[in-house]
Amino acid sequence: MDEDDYPTLSEATAASDLVNGAVMAALMQAFINKGIFTPDEVGEIYEMALTFIEEQQGSSEGDSPIFDMARDLIERQLK
Repeated sequence: MDEDDYPTLSEATAASDLVNGAVMAALMQAFINKGIFTPDEVGEIYEMALTFIEEQQGSSEGDSPIFDMARDLIERQLK
């Protein structure tokens, strides 16, 4: 494999984030389909994730834009 074939760090990070998001969404839907969670319970999971992000944001200086974007993405899932 040539050096040019490797993704940049930002490309690799974006691809990893996309995989993580797709797997998480598929898991949540599978849990609903199998009756493990109700849609409301999945909403509670997203609420907990939002809380975790908000708690961590106060302890990570300089990362505010990243936390803001993450919070916005979760809030969109809750609508």
